[in-house]
This record gives sequence, C-alpha cells and structure tokens, in this order.
Amino acid sequence: MAIMRILGGGISGLIAAIQLKKSGLDVEVHEKKGFCGKKTNDFQFLENWTFEDDPLAFLRRIGIESDFYIRPKFSQEFLSPTLRKYEGRSAKPLMYLIKRGSSEDSIDQCLKEQAQRGGVTIKYHSNLRPEGADIIATGIKKPTFVTTGIKFRISHPETSIILLDNNISSRCYSYFIANEGVAEIVCANPSGTRNTAERLKEAVKRFEEILSIRVK
Repeated sequence: MAIMRILGGGISGLIAAIQLKKSGLDVEVHEKKGFCGKKTNDFQFLENWTFEDDPLAFLRRIGIESDFYIRPKFSQEFLSPTLRKYEGRSAKPLMYLIKRGSSEDSIDQCLKEQAQRGGVTIKYHSNLRPEGADIIATGIKKPTFVTTGIKFRISHPETSIILLDNNISSRCYSYFIANEGVAEIVCANPSGTRNTAERLKEAVKRFEEILSIRVK
C-alpha cells in the first residue's frame, strides 16, 4: 500500500494524519524539528464565533478526541485606547482556552499521542521536500503579524482582556490572560515592525497600571 506523506507536524498535519490513518491508509508525518507542534508554551483560544459549528463538536465529528487541556470562556473584555470598557457575553462559549507547546496536556502533544496511538509514523529531523509530500502542512512562509510576549506566575482571578491601542499594537492588539495562577501579556504587530521589544514593554506597563499588578 502506498504511504501518504505529510510535510509538517503541527496541528493541521497531525489532524490530517489521524483522519487518513482511520480511513485505512498508511501515513508518515515528516517534521523538520525534533518535536511536533509549537516551540513556545503559551495559551491560545479556539474561536467559537467564526463558524456555526462549535469547534469541539467539529473535532468530534471528524474523529478527533478533545483530550487536551480546554476551558470554555463565556465572556471577553475589550479596552479602547482611553480604557473605555466593552464586554461581550454569551450563553454558549465564545471561545475555548487551550495550551500550546510541549506540555503533556497541550493540543500539540495530545494530537501527537492520538496520531501515534492510531499507528501514524512520525519522522523527526526530516529533509522531505515539498514535491515529495502528498499534503503540505507547514503553515505560511511570511506571517502577516508577529507577537512578542511574557509569561509569569500570578495570583489573579481568571480573565482575558484585549487592549486596542495603535501606539502599542499597530493595527493589531495586545492581550492579558490569567489562568490557574499563570498569566501572559502578548503584543501583536504587523510583520516587519522593528520596535517590537519596546512595544511589549509598553504593553506590560499598561496592563500593570490597568490591573494594579506587578510583573516580575
């Protein structure tokens, strides 16, 4: 039987591998790094407003187990440059908080485990060229925006706040997330922005003032 070769061991590549293996095909995932998924350990959200389908229901329908860390969020706070507050709420989850990176309960590692349990072969440090792959799942070559951030321990209620201020995040946004004693402050800017480190420092300073916290 021919082997289906997938270039890229991120979320999309692993999900494709799991589905193809369940359909009876032999599958290899080729990853150039020595591990699957995202390099940094951080939080991300699965949106629940972009499509009609709930993302967890969609994953179940295509045969993916939701055995990774996940927390439903029913509200989202937004702040204007003048710190005017807006809040969105929903009876259904607006989004789901997940972990990315190398932790055992991250979506990256749980998908990798699902793939391997199902019989998918993962080849690390692979030099497979795109022309030798059946599926290319390596992501975009030139990102439209870049993020810089800081992660730290904190004693703070669980929350998520988005700050819209072009002086900090030009045409993008900064955000603060606190979850189970861990917090992140992230600053997003268009690709090519030069002073991203200074913008992150300003984002940290603003959130310290807004939340009356001290980032160490």
